Amino acid sequence: MTATADAVGVPRVRTDRRPAQCEEPRPGANPPTARDVDAVRPCGTDRRSTDCLQRVFNERTASVAPPRLEVRLGVRDESPPTLAAAPTVAVATGVALAAVLGALLLSRAVLRPVRAMTLAAKGLGEGDLERRVPVSGRDEIAQLGGAFNRMADSLQAGEERQRRLIGDIAHELRTPLANLRGYLEALRDGVVEPTPDLLASLHEEAMLQQRIVDDLQDLALAEAGALTYHPTEVDLRELLETGRTAHRAQAEAAGVALELEAPRPVFVTADPDRLRQVVGNLVGNALRATPAGGSVTLALIPRGELAVVEVRDTGKGIAAKDLPHLFDRFWRADASRGRATGGSGLGLSIARQIVTDHRGTIEVRSTLGTGTTFTVVLPAATGGGTSGGG
Repeated sequence: MTATADAVGVPRVRTDRRPAQCEEPRPGANPPTARDVDAVRPCGTDRRSTDCLQRVFNERTASVAPPRLEVRLGVRDESPPTLAAAPTVAVATGVALAAVLGALLLSRAVLRPVRAMTLAAKGLGEGDLERRVPVSGRDEIAQLGGAFNRMADSLQAGEERQRRLIGDIAHELRTPLANLRGYLEALRDGVVEPTPDLLASLHEEAMLQQRIVDDLQDLALAEAGALTYHPTEVDLRELLETGRTAHRAQAEAAGVALELEAPRPVFVTADPDRLRQVVGNLVGNALRATPAGGSVTLALIPRGELAVVEVRDTGKGIAAKDLPHLFDRFWRADASRGRATGGSGLGLSIARQIVTDHRGTIEVRSTLGTGTTFTVVLPAATGGGTSGGG
């Protein structure tokens, strides 16, 4: 069957064959009813008005025809949706306030410690070495504040050490120079006679000042890493024997036995002159601290890849509270800083720096009334005449 619309939109059905029971439709056999005529009357006399006839047809067949399928894309004749003004303004205002509040909190948390650190750094640069910044938390700003405080502590400690150094130098030089000046003026005015004993005493004072100046220069060079070394292979047993020989006269004059314990040679790579300076300082201090009848022992102890030198005395010992300051510049256990109980107070500082430059360590242990032991540990020379064990 084939259904086609005619000129006025009415479907016409055709078929190639018609069953016998189906009669051929005759023109005029199915005239329009009165209702049909009334329905199409609004379409006027122009029966070709397809839209009007289609609408009438749809209305007349609506009760028996299936519903029409309609597919719509979008909405016709409808304005786009709009936002209400009041809620939009309220939401925008809330977002803006939240952003401003967050920015204020962030600036308070970040900029305030930075501002405090800036003020502290400015005060530190102007000489206020006691300025510090408060540190709280564990973030990067707190770590920066802690580093700043440590730097300020170091600068303050260095400034205090410098002031003490200047005061100590002035103290060490003032009295001897005053003595020299007084005697020289007395000699110039003829008040005293230039006897050999007086000249020897003045010469000793001048040599003492020279030693202080030399020690200061050595210490400055050592701390700056500019102290000159001439390393070679050194037999420590021979070096200790040389130090014992050099101080034998001083030990005999003080009534102190100076002994050597070195069972075998031990070799190290070092500057022999600088090591003799270290040993001489330790032995000199031990002899001054040991009363008559006591003893000072130089001991050489091979210990595998290490060479250990000990300087032991049976002197009065050092208080435990004084041991941490023993290697400080110009520090002496004798608060009166008398010449009979010590030298300039620079020898141990220089000795520690020399040993450190030789990749070694120097330590001290002491007991009041029993004695003191200084221990110097140096790396033994590889391939030398070292002996293991110990």
